Amino acid sequence: MAETRIIIKAKDVQTLYGCSEKTARNKINDAKEDLHKKPEQPLTIKEFAKHQGIPEKDIKDHLHIKER
Repeated sequence: MAETRIIIKAKDVQTLYGCSEKTARNKINDAKEDLHKKPEQPLTIKEFAKHQGIPEKDIKDHLHIKER
């Protein structure tokens, strides 16, 4: 069954890019920094998609996350 969450996780980024956990965390942290978010603030899939220039729907489809 598909999930219905909005927060991106390092494991999601690993799945999308085929990278290590450290690289995935760095990508998330870079996006947070560029968006002026505090390290403890979560990053949404929408924000990550926009930062990476990937359509949000493509990310959600690849991760089997359904729209709300």
